[in-house]
Amino acid sequence: RKNHERLLKRYYLSLRSQAPNQKQKVAIEFLRPRSHRRLISLSVHEKVLSHVKTSRDQVQAILPEDDKRNLTLERFLNGVEASPDSQPTESPEVAPCYDEEDCSSDEEDREGIQTLVDLEETRSFFISGAPLAHFRAEFRKFLYPIRDGVEETPEMEPLKPLERSNLMRWRVKLSAWLYDMWSPPKPGYERVRYTCVSSCPRACGDDMFLDARELSPGGMTRFLERLADDGLAHLTAAQDSEDAPSGLSPPPPAYLRPEGSRSSASGQSSDFEISFSRRRPFSSTTNTSRSEEQTSEEEEESNLQYLLVCINQKSLPVLVQIECSAFENDQYLCQQILEEYRMIRERSTWKASFLLPLPVSTFFNRAFEYLAQRIPSRMGWIPRLFQSLSEISLFKMDTGDFVRFQLVPVRLATVPNHIRRAEFPPESEVKAGNYLYEPVPMLDVELASIPLWHLTRPGQHSDKYWIRTFPKKLRYPLRREAGVYARPTIGWGIRVNEAFNLHHFLFLIIVVVVVIGVIMGIYLALTADDSSAFGLAAFLAAASAIYIPYQYFAWKEKLE
Repeated sequence: RKNHERLLKRYYLSLRSQAPNQKQKVAIEFLRPRSHRRLISLSVHEKVLSHVKTSRDQVQAILPEDDKRNLTLERFLNGVEASPDSQPTESPEVAPCYDEEDCSSDEEDREGIQTLVDLEETRSFFISGAPLAHFRAEFRKFLYPIRDGVEETPEMEPLKPLERSNLMRWRVKLSAWLYDMWSPPKPGYERVRYTCVSSCPRACGDDMFLDARELSPGGMTRFLERLADDGLAHLTAAQDSEDAPSGLSPPPPAYLRPEGSRSSASGQSSDFEISFSRRRPFSSTTNTSRSEEQTSEEEEESNLQYLLVCINQKSLPVLVQIECSAFENDQYLCQQILEEYRMIRERSTWKASFLLPLPVSTFFNRAFEYLAQRIPSRMGWIPRLFQSLSEISLFKMDTGDFVRFQLVPVRLATVPNHIRRAEFPPESEVKAGNYLYEPVPMLDVELASIPLWHLTRPGQHSDKYWIRTFPKKLRYPLRREAGVYARPTIGWGIRVNEAFNLHHFLFLIIVVVVVIGVIMGIYLALTADDSSAFGLAAFLAAASAIYIPYQYFAWKEKLE
């Protein structure tokens, strides 16, 4: 239940950061008090307990429709002013009537509000946006951690060095030598090779490297020590028995921090609450509890951390701010980065299904859904194969950069621009409590890139190196002040770099060749004319070579 309350708090903060107007900002204030979130969690907990435990059906909780209540909410939203300075929750002119028995239900008022426009827009904002999708995904991961590849064992043994045969060692050395010949490090950079390990039972074991440039004397040595201390890697050049970190703690079953991780913060807040209550001995119990609740809310908001991620949207880059104060290690933070990247690129990526006209694509999707429900389970791979073919994209997440950027208004949106890579927040920003990262200042090494393609693999990275190194915005998200002459809004974070997905491209070519071959075989069987069949195949190949690039560039031009 407590974890559900934490997820509700993150859901509220995400809604508040994305609310487009004042009406929706007022509506989400219902989730601000902790008492309201506790009531919601208790209601969900009771609903789940009352459900049959042996049943695997989804628990249904449908709120009954009430025209009188909907009309009251619509009146309340209509009374909210559009000005951001107004506070309708405290103004008696727009205060809602919470007692439905005392509210008037005249027919004239009902006829005056034929369509509940504001209520429907607010409801759509609550249930159809990215905040609810994130809440559902995180709650599902918390309930079913094993499904995501996170295995729990009663006792975790200390991490042991990976044992490899001589043949495997020579194979690794040969592949590393060939890769260095094909793609050597940039001038001035040194390639640090390591074996990615993890404290979970299924260690990653991949042979990785980081290209780093030393910025100060002894910086490379301190960088290698941090790699080992944070449990990221066994260095290839060193002896595993000497450099392997011992006694690594296993990852938590869920990605939320336990209660003990914020004991100091809770202790400070409790002391503040006691002193505050002593200064007001004549206040009522209700006022005291309300002040304590408000103080705890402010304390929680002061501990928030936001990772600023710049994602390419083909037409314009977009800034995503991930609230990462609840993440315990790199694994779940990088998974969240991958989910945000997929959600952003879902609206601006080319797929193989775009080769077909929209009515034809819709017909095939419905046909595959129908077949998936009717065919036997042993043949379920057929609709899944066609579904994966329709979702083939030409780009994928590759690496990342540490960047400095400026928020620039473009029409109605605010996008990151003037991006400069390999920069961290200055030490003054950290001392002012605006950003957090380690080490401060970043004068040891400069990394050529962040291996996001490797870190986003689920269930294998329980170290804390990257979550400590990423610069995080503290207390509140990065916002740009309105006005032409406002001061420039500067932010620091990471940028996601994309790469051409050669595997998907070659697979698409193979599918086209196979389809042309099948058509040629059918035509040859029907006509028994070899020359005509091969001529038809040549024509289809030439038409495909023109049609596929045409569809891609037409989509790209329309997107831009």
